[in-house]
Amino acid sequence: MNRCRPLFVLDRWLERFRALGDATRVELLAALQGDELSVGELAEVVEAAQPGVSRHLQALSKAGLVVARRQGTTTYYRLSADEPVLAGPFGDELRTMARGRLGQRVERVLTRRRSRSESFFDAAEDWDTLRGELFTDAAGYSSLLPLVRRGLTVADVGTGTGGMLPFLAQVGARIVAIDLSAEMLRRARAKARTLGLDDVTFLRGDLGALPLESGSVDAAFSALVLHHAPRPLEALREMRRIVRPGGAVVVVDLMSHGHDWLRDEQADVWLGFGRDEALDLFAQAGLTDRRHQIVSRVDARDRKGGGAAPFELFVLSGRVEAAA
Repeated sequence: MNRCRPLFVLDRWLERFRALGDATRVELLAALQGDELSVGELAEVVEAAQPGVSRHLQALSKAGLVVARRQGTTTYYRLSADEPVLAGPFGDELRTMARGRLGQRVERVLTRRRSRSESFFDAAEDWDTLRGELFTDAAGYSSLLPLVRRGLTVADVGTGTGGMLPFLAQVGARIVAIDLSAEMLRRARAKARTLGLDDVTFLRGDLGALPLESGSVDAAFSALVLHHAPRPLEALREMRRIVRPGGAVVVVDLMSHGHDWLRDEQADVWLGFGRDEALDLFAQAGLTDRRHQIVSRVDARDRKGGGAAPFELFVLSGRVEAAA
């Protein structure tokens, strides 16, 4: 009989319980209910010094209760998936804590993320230039392959200045263009008029609460938007909500990269998404038939260093399961 396995399991449980023997660590777990936060953000939420929070997070990570993910110079933490300690009555208690003052502090942090992006887009003078450098014709057409049927009603989520409107119009789409920035919508309307695009409806709305009825469009599309979303999973779930059964959700965005200067210059919240990470987000959003491909590799001008900054763009599509 092998006695090593039971002892190993016991040690793992003891390590979990030791990690939970601190009120701040319990607060950190509650703060991470549904959100991925940086060390600095968590320090603000639990109102503790950042070095101490880092030590607490290391203990929670060693116990397998949280998972760290590094993006550039920033480390983000999230709860471990399917961790038994975080389920049941203890998990219920954490969720109760997250609905109180702790949750209000988390919302304050996320609101700051959101407001930085809003301020950038309201004042962005060179957005078309940067988007043009990253988003080639090849990327545009590849992203539309899942939408091959003509005459669809498509939501262009985060339309910006309307850069994708010509691509969507070429597949005969009726377009609902959505953006939170009034300035971006003004520019998008002007572009549509210049191009003679008549079948476009413009709506102002947030990624986390799209201004459309459930199941009201055939497809939801976003280009270079998800890395600006304070809560990417929430945005994807909203895109899924507005799509009819059997319809598509299509995202074009950056693969993971280390260009931290984009946080300051372009108000990027996330430095792209790895393949597995993006596919997992689609799965959590309830999308099926998930397909991921890299569609272009480009060099954009590094505004900070002046040299060429390499980027890869991916297209990820998924389906809203058809009704039985």
